[in-house]
Amino acid sequence: MAGSRISTQDVAFRTAKPEDAKAASRLLFESFPKMAAFIIGLGNEDRAKAILARLFAQEGHRFSFTYADIIQYQGKIAGIGLAIPGRKLRILNRRLGRLVMRQYKLRGKMALIIRTGPLVFIKEAARDEYILSNLAVRKRLKGKGLDGLLLSHLEKQALESGCRKVTVSILIEDKASRKFYEDHGFKNKAIQLESNKRVPYFGAGYLRMVKELSE
Repeated sequence: MAGSRISTQDVAFRTAKPEDAKAASRLLFESFPKMAAFIIGLGNEDRAKAILARLFAQEGHRFSFTYADIIQYQGKIAGIGLAIPGRKLRILNRRLGRLVMRQYKLRGKMALIIRTGPLVFIKEAARDEYILSNLAVRKRLKGKGLDGLLLSHLEKQALESGCRKVTVSILIEDKASRKFYEDHGFKNKAIQLESNKRVPYFGAGYLRMVKELSE
């Protein structure tokens, strides 16, 4: 029945693998479709998904399988959670930027520089925080409790990594995500507004929400 809760007996977690790239990249794209298409795909959704798939299978950057966990339902991939310690964010973003650049020729590289420039001023996480970079569950399984299970799993990872706070950035207009995180103990920490030129692509801006964890 739609909306019914899933039994935890049918759910399992595992670390992601390079061979998950195709399914994982689609889920990653759905977690930030506007930004992925505009920046990574330079306006093309299919190209963004293809690039994400190629990059996911590589190590050492923000969207690598190395930092992703898969949630399975009845043995099949149901969602993905990608999270990293804030202290690693800068270097992983830098490596990601270089890899995306390699996907394009000179004209594309110039467009990437222009489109990613404003991101430098967005603070996503402090060094002592664990950033929930991307969380996504298959559309047909939304509202059945998998989102909460995935979030709890990543919070445990945060504690194991030595972080006592988790943070996430969501679109200001995304009321459903805001309610989800508020219901799970997150509080608004900061607001980052987009420039007028970028509002049509990304909306008004982002809320950075933080939750303090207890053992």
